[in-house]
Amino acid sequence: MAVAGNQAFTLLATAGAAFTHAGQLSFFHSGSNTIVQGNTDADLAPEFSIKLTGSHTLHTYDFFLGDLGMATSGCGPGRRGKSAGPGRR
Repeated sequence: MAVAGNQAFTLLATAGAAFTHAGQLSFFHSGSNTIVQGNTDADLAPEFSIKLTGSHTLHTYDFFLGDLGMATSGCGPGRRGKSAGPGRR
């Protein structure tokens, strides 16, 4: 089923923060890795997770969470014109 409007995620910027509603991303550290989880529905449990190698403190500028039609450079502060390619965070 298609849903109208902007369906962008929001980031809970505190490591280990619990979901409060659909459309949120959270992260936590597991050993030497960082796990990003996403909630897409009302049950407050993650529907997907992504494992990042290494321990990272994540910020909203580490993700593109907006409408793709509004994209300009997709880069965060201090990253003008640089992609987040191999070896970059």
